Amino acid sequence: MDGLRYFLIPVMTLAGVIGFLLGGSYVWLGAATF
Repeated sequence: MDGLRYFLIPVMTLAGVIGFLLGGSYVWLGAATF
């Protein structure tokens, strides 16, 4: 399960960055990951 945690953190960060780049309603999706 430790491996999953280390995999999940960069994925959440990446999703947040993509959300902010796309803008609009995706900003809320990105903010929700943090």
